[in-house]
Amino acid sequence: MSGGPRALVVIAALAGAAAAEERAEPDPAATYAGEEANLESTERRRGFVGGGSVGGSFTTGATTGTGGAIALRLGQVATPRTVILVELAGATQFKRIDETSGLIADNVSSLLAGAQHWLGPSLWVRLTGGVGVYRCNQCDLDDDGLRETFTRAGIAGGFAIGLDVVRWRGLVLGFEASSINQLNRVGLLSTNALSLGLSFD
Repeated sequence: MSGGPRALVVIAALAGAAAAEERAEPDPAATYAGEEANLESTERRRGFVGGGSVGGSFTTGATTGTGGAIALRLGQVATPRTVILVELAGATQFKRIDETSGLIADNVSSLLAGAQHWLGPSLWVRLTGGVGVYRCNQCDLDDDGLRETFTRAGIAGGFAIGLDVVRWRGLVLGFEASSINQLNRVGLLSTNALSLGLSFD
């Protein structure tokens, strides 16, 4: 075989090997699209997830006070980084009417739905919306000095940011800062909390 045809055979063999190698490597974009189509996390979060948090809180707006906060959550994994969830949150704020009175507790509770999205392996944000209830004990509604206890319902929305610190099997321990705002006939209430959270997935 002369030099020309022999060179053509070598070139053709090299081109065929390169094409075969290119076909053997999966396309990363296609792989990710297939995972997204399943709407199920390929990471540790799978199926139903849940958890809660507890911490200290303070409320500003139509009423002001400090106290505690607690929340319970149940969700469903939607994508590798997003969970759709329902949240039941409550807070108790303590106040004094005057220097001679004892502590009086007002209650703020909310039923919310939304999503929690991980910006990275540990850092996440949560957005929610729903309804809220505010119960005020011995509140002054008018300028006549009379006080009464009442309950007001309204719309509510929440925002939270958190950090997953420790994972042990399906349990995750972390910290979060949250703000839940309610708007009702009394006015705007903003309940802010710093909490310790525990979740399972």
